[in-house]
Amino acid sequence: AAFEVGDAVVVTVVDPDLDELPAVRETVMVYVTVDDTGDAEVVELAEDSLSSGIFRGSVPTTTNASNHTGALLTTVPTSASGSIVRAWYHDTVPEGGRAARLKMCSEAAVSGGQAYFRAGPDHLIVTVSDADLNTDPLRAEVSEAWANSSLGAVRVALTESGIDSASFTGAVPTTTSASPPAGTLQVAAV
Repeated sequence: AAFEVGDAVVVTVVDPDLDELPAVRETVMVYVTVDDTGDAEVVELAEDSLSSGIFRGSVPTTTNASNHTGALLTTVPTSASGSIVRAWYHDTVPEGGRAARLKMCSEAAVSGGQAYFRAGPDHLIVTVSDADLNTDPLRAEVSEAWANSSLGAVRVALTESGIDSASFTGAVPTTTSASPPAGTLQVAAV
C-alpha cells in the first residue's frame, strides 16, 4: 500500500490464536521497520472486538530526523518508490493451536553438545533450536528443558544465544556420585 509522509501506517494482524481471553480485548505487539532509514518502532495493536482475533494499530510517519519519537522516520521520495515500511510479528503458535506458549514442540532440533565428556569437570551443553520459544523478537529470552540420563533427570535453564535467534543454550553439571547435588545430572561411569 502507498502512503504519503505524515500519514499513519495502519497495521492489521489476523490470528485467532492470539485471542486467549474471550471476554477481554487483547493486544499484540508488532515490529515496524523502515528499510532506507533503519528506523524501527514497536507498535501495540488492539483487538477490534471481543474474541475477534483481529488486531489493528497505527504509527505515524515523519521526515523530522531530530524529533521522531513514536513515529517512523521515512525519507522524502525522490522517485516513484519511496521508503519501504515492513511490519511483522512472531507467530508463536500454529493456527488453531490455542496455546499461550509452547515449551517444546516436535519440530525442535535438540543437540547435546559433545559426544563424550568427563563427568564432573565437564558440563553437558544442551542446545535447543525452536522458533516457538522465540516469542519476543526484540530481546534474548530464557526457557527451560530437561536433561535425562539412565540415572536421573534435571531441569536445564536455557538462554537465547542472541536477539531473535531462536537458538537456546544451557549447561548441566554432571557427576558419577551416587548422591548428586541439586541441579547436577547423575551419569554412569564408563
